[in-house]
Amino acid sequence: MKSKVIALLIAVTLFAGLMVSCGAPSGPEPVDKDNAEGKLFTSSTELSILVGSHPSWPYNPNYVFWKYFKEATGATLNVTSIPNTEFSTKLSLLMATPKELPDLIHIQNKATADQYSAQGALVAIDDYLDMMPNYTAFWNSLPERERNAFLIQRLGPDGKTYFPQVYGYDRVMNLQVWMYRKDIFEKNGLTPPETFDEVYETAKKLKEIYPDSYPVAFRGGLGKINLIGTGFKPYFAYDLYYDFPNGKWSYGATEPVMLDIVNYFRKLRDASLVPPDYLTIATKSWEEIISTDRGFMMPEYMVRFDFFNLPNRKRDPEYTWTIMKPPGVNKGENKIAKLNSDPTGYIICNTGDKTRIENSIKLLDWMYSDEAAELLSWGKEGETFTYADGQRRFITEEGENPTAKYGVMSYGLYQRLDPAAVTVAYSDEQAAMTDEALSYLDENINPINWLALTADEASRATDL
Repeated sequence: MKSKVIALLIAVTLFAGLMVSCGAPSGPEPVDKDNAEGKLFTSSTELSILVGSHPSWPYNPNYVFWKYFKEATGATLNVTSIPNTEFSTKLSLLMATPKELPDLIHIQNKATADQYSAQGALVAIDDYLDMMPNYTAFWNSLPERERNAFLIQRLGPDGKTYFPQVYGYDRVMNLQVWMYRKDIFEKNGLTPPETFDEVYETAKKLKEIYPDSYPVAFRGGLGKINLIGTGFKPYFAYDLYYDFPNGKWSYGATEPVMLDIVNYFRKLRDASLVPPDYLTIATKSWEEIISTDRGFMMPEYMVRFDFFNLPNRKRDPEYTWTIMKPPGVNKGENKIAKLNSDPTGYIICNTGDKTRIENSIKLLDWMYSDEAAELLSWGKEGETFTYADGQRRFITEEGENPTAKYGVMSYGLYQRLDPAAVTVAYSDEQAAMTDEALSYLDENINPINWLALTADEASRATDL
């Protein structure tokens, strides 16, 4: 599999070179003269789109951003949604009947694209780059290292791209950090720990002060080891991971450092510093601990700052979770796994209809344009956003979320976003911590999260 990574690195370099050779045009090709409105398509063009529906922001055809999307393209977009809980099953049935395939499908993980591209059900955009001036112009506008780091994550088993890379949400999506209850620490004269030993000692002091608490309160079981394991050994994960410093693949559970981690968490549990069911605790039970002043340190998603701070300040104005430098075995080894990537995006179905495929390519390409990035990131001034103190702000009432209110950044409504719009959706307090959180991440994502394997390679990996 090491050779597989090298092969993919070569492939993405060649692909990037191909994009550069396309000339990096600055905008889309001229629209059809018959389209008097100057839009991407005439109204007679129809495109079918399938999207998922997230339980926290379910698909809503009345979202104003779907209106903007349809109006800007000029096409008739026939959108169908499937709840995420049923998406995989229904997609499998759909793929079994090629005549019923939509033009585009918005999916939530690369494994799906790898599976169906291997079956010939998807279109590789590599074969249509001459029709994608906005796509090539945008990616060529980024520094080579940054561009390649993005594009390699979307290569299929054959080295082609069937699942074009999205941009903008990745900065914060799945971003996780260590955090601590600043108000509790200050009240008791405690300093945020910087090593795992200091985490233990600080947790013991908090347990003495708050006997009913679980000072290190987290959820997610073994998954958290893959998040914080790099503090024990660079890039460590309990399962398969690429050991970048040593240039080899490793299986963490077989390494001596895994025993150190097990013994450390056993020590925390023996002292009742973590919930007794911390490996299996339900999210609601964990949230109840955090919201009732019984948990004070944890590794979690960035979005949890607002999730806990905003509602709990109604009962206690001092209630404050803030960012904590990730603990390491030794001081100066303060890193956390890089997991902030956006696994979503569009795939184009191989319908066998040349016109439908080219229209899909044209639509997808437009979504990388400056026009689309502006419209689908912010909407329209006075309708979805306004200016305050020289900064753009979404128009929301207290407690409202712009995604739930307008549909911005929801499934199917972006391929390229303005990162500033993503951050503005946060509170100012949470947004201000983003740069610090990013500074603590490992440089690379574990390649196992994006590596595409052929059927034979996947079978061998499973055996191993």
